[in-house]
Formats: sequence, structure tokens, C-alpha cells
Amino acid sequence: MPVLLFAALLVTAGPAIDARALQGTCQVVAVEGKGKKYTDKDPEFAPFKELRITFKGDKVSGPAGEEFAKPIVLKAVGRTKVMEASQGETNGQELIHRGLYEVDGDTLRLCTGLRGIRAEPPKAFAATDDVAILTFKRVKP
Repeated sequence: MPVLLFAALLVTAGPAIDARALQGTCQVVAVEGKGKKYTDKDPEFAPFKELRITFKGDKVSGPAGEEFAKPIVLKAVGRTKVMEASQGETNGQELIHRGLYEVDGDTLRLCTGLRGIRAEPPKAFAATDDVAILTFKRVKP
């Protein structure tokens, strides 16, 4: 299941505030998909147990500490907040993953596709058969 990470070329005040709020390291605490919600008490959660992402300035580091090559874009499209992450190139074409996000205090929720790169973000912030919601909590230093 592709889990993609996101954070910061800012175009409106909402995303700018979100980018500041995201600074630090977050760890997945719950995953919703295919009609179910999983937490660390469920065996299905095992692949996500150690998933952490770190936001520092306009850079994002993934679970193994690797830094993404390009800044991530946070933007508002109407009342919807969209994240875009470059996943590199294939056959000379940049692969951009798009998802929805919400920030509330120390909680980040990402709504993203389960089956690779999406041309468009999900239509609604809801888990379906091919869309998952990952809930991250900030890790205390």
C-alpha cells in the first residue's frame, strides 16, 4: 500500500498555518480503509506501526529518514485542503501523488489512494475500497 508523505510550498494562509503546525515528527496511530478502522491493537495495523514522517522547514523525511527531493505542496482548493507530493520520475514523467489533509493540533489526517499515483485527489475525505485515511500524531521529543 503506497503511503505518501507531504509538506510545504505555500499559496494561502490556511496551508501556511498548517505547514507551521506540522513541524516535527508524526507517527501513524490509526488507519481507516475498506470500511474498517485499525489501531495498534489490530494485527492489520502491523505494516504501519513504525511509520513516521518528519517535517522540518519545507522538507519532509520519510520512514527511513530519506528526504524527498522536492518540497511538498499544501494548497486550498475551495474549502478542501490538498497535498501534492512528487514521487520522482518514471520514463521521464514526474509522478505526483495527490491527497486531502486535515490538521488539528498535534493530529494530521491524510486521505490518500491505496493504488498508487492519482491524477486527482479523492473526491471526499472518506475511506473507501481504494482510499485510506491515515491518522498521525506528533511524537514528543
